[in-house]
Amino acid sequence: MTNSVIEDLETKPIEQQSWFAGELSAKTATDRLEALPVGTFMVRKRVNGCYALMLKTPEVPKGVKSMKIEEEEGTGEVYLSHARKFQSIQKLVTFYRTQELTE
Repeated sequence: MTNSVIEDLETKPIEQQSWFAGELSAKTATDRLEALPVGTFMVRKRVNGCYALMLKTPEVPKGVKSMKIEEEEGTGEVYLSHARKFQSIQKLVTFYRTQELTE
C-alpha cells in the first residue's frame, strides 16, 4: 500500500471502513466469520459501546477469536496489548494488517 492509501484508510471515519461491522453481538459476528477464510477480520461495536476485533483463526470447530480493543484513560489511545498503542482504531487495524497479533 502506498502512503497516500494508508493515510486515507487511517483518516476515514470508522463507520466508513470496510472492516467495520457496526453494533453486533459476539454470536452474530462469530456466525458471520465462521465460513470465511482464515485471517478475515472485522471490528464490531459491543453493546456497552466498546469495540472488539474479531478474527477468523484456523482452530476447530469455531475458529473465531474476539479481542477487546482497550482505550487508555486520558490519552484516548487504543490497544490490544499494553506493548503497542495507537491514536485510533483505524491506525491499529492498519498496523496489524501486516504484523502478527502476538506481542
